[in-house]
Amino acid sequence: MYDLTKVSEYTGQGVLQPGEYPAVIANAEVCRSKAGSPMVKVTLEISGNHIYEYLTLDINNQKGFNIALSKAKSILTAVGSGQMHFRNEMEMADAMVGELMVTLDIKQEEYMGSMKEKNIIKKYASLPKVSRPARPQRTAKDVRFDTTEIPF
Repeated sequence: MYDLTKVSEYTGQGVLQPGEYPAVIANAEVCRSKAGSPMVKVTLEISGNHIYEYLTLDINNQKGFNIALSKAKSILTAVGSGQMHFRNEMEMADAMVGELMVTLDIKQEEYMGSMKEKNIIKKYASLPKVSRPARPQRTAKDVRFDTTEIPF
């Protein structure tokens, strides 16, 4: 039984004002896009909101593939990862996750003459080293491998 009489209606997450925000990369998972291409879904926590970055790794769409790799490199650089070679999407996603902070420059996007109510990640940059916690050391047992993943 569910009694909803004392429950507030959901109003959704708010759109952040344009600007720079500290964020924590809470998760990065490998999944498939609607078209079936490999994709890394990055979940960032900013001021209580979740913002998502989708890195679609479709080698048949060279422009999109290059943009996804460029964003992945920006994220990895911002979180202080020295690793830039990966055997598969899972390794790349694992290198992005942790209690590490990045600065996001948020903007709102215009669509058909009006502002779109959506948080868009414009850039990634690292916070000053004093503010960032130490990166946890990864061991071989921490890395997950999935042999069904498509290598690139």
